[in-house]
Amino acid sequence: MNVAIIAAAGQGTRMGGKRAKQFLELAGIPIIIHTLQAFETCEAIQEIILVLPEADVRGFSAVARPYKLEKVRAVVPGGVTRASSVLNGLRAVQASDNDIVVVHDGSRPLVTSVEITRTVQAAEV
Repeated sequence: MNVAIIAAAGQGTRMGGKRAKQFLELAGIPIIIHTLQAFETCEAIQEIILVLPEADVRGFSAVARPYKLEKVRAVVPGGVTRASSVLNGLRAVQASDNDIVVVHDGSRPLVTSVEITRTVQAAEV
């Protein structure tokens, strides 16, 4: 099983907004949803672990519900740094011998299924 960890635990303080950038809307949909949909539709990924700011973990299911994100297996709180957030995501992975784990920034919504698949294929070699 191939797993995607979507790291979206940042606060977006450099943008100076009132809301973290992963929750800002792009074409009427939160950026994080666009990112998750790319992995949801990618056949090379079977499971998604989402890492969010701790304050947003509990309420995320209500945000995601209309988008039917069936591959999101866990939503876990991030850490103080990007590395600690990814580690929290890794701890939520149910590992087996065949797993490939990809890590992607949740505020980068323009990734495509083709790019994700190519990355997984490169890791399989």
